Amino acid sequence: MESRSTQPSPGEAARLLRSHDETRERAEQRAASRPFALFMLGAAVAIAAYVGVFLFSFGGRSIEESTPGLGTYSTSLLVFPILLFSVLVSGARERFGVRTTPSLHYWIAVGVILASFLALLALSVIGVTYPWWLTMFLPVALFGVMAFKPVRQLRNGRTPDDERWVNEPLSRPARWTTAITGTTLGAVAAVSPQVWFPVVQVVVSVLILVAIIGYRSRWGLARTGLEWGPIHWGAFAITVGILFALTALLVRTDWITGWVAVALGLAAAAPMVIAAFLPIRAQRNQEAGA
Repeated sequence: MESRSTQPSPGEAARLLRSHDETRERAEQRAASRPFALFMLGAAVAIAAYVGVFLFSFGGRSIEESTPGLGTYSTSLLVFPILLFSVLVSGARERFGVRTTPSLHYWIAVGVILASFLALLALSVIGVTYPWWLTMFLPVALFGVMAFKPVRQLRNGRTPDDERWVNEPLSRPARWTTAITGTTLGAVAAVSPQVWFPVVQVVVSVLILVAIIGYRSRWGLARTGLEWGPIHWGAFAITVGILFALTALLVRTDWITGWVAVALGLAAAAPMVIAAFLPIRAQRNQEAGA
């Protein structure tokens, strides 16, 4: 019995090809959204700043040689925000509907920079000094690699009205998660010079682990990142910036006393706690209509 051919007709093949091209074009246009490109450019700044502050704080000497004697524990002021950021970003990518995959050249460049970063850390641990300019070169190189595509998208991307990134009221779970995240990071900063800071470090580590495990829940970090608007990400950037600066000051100077740390902790927590309830006008309208 002769089987029927499974090959599509020329007309059907042409239709499938047009559909594929249209789908790819829509995906590329969506990936090139200016708000998403700006967001990824901010992410490049955050990651490069993390590498730069880490190398500036602990580079060129053993971690145990840190000025206040808490250098090893001070790394938490850098690690905690980056862990939270990595999960929050996953939610933001869902908000923009982006499913792009970095190219092989991108991963090779990032891999080389990461290997260099680990090599410098290894030299610091064993007490080997290296030229100071390497501390600046790696963050700049990393930023260049990560910012290349967002900058190109900003030049070529289009933003339809229905894709503009606006601030909207957070749901109650996301509002609480935002406020608690800011309060937790502020508390970590406030007690960072204390000798019992390792105890706080363990408690916060457990909390972050729970948050990461439940990141897909209504109160999870991914859901919170999905709901955040520019004002919420801006508040998070201020909080993280304060923690990064505090790390460098703790390790490189003796300026941070207990009261200074408390003041910086309050300054770090305030932006996120306030942003959790913004925008106020839209929130009031939403509650009035409920």
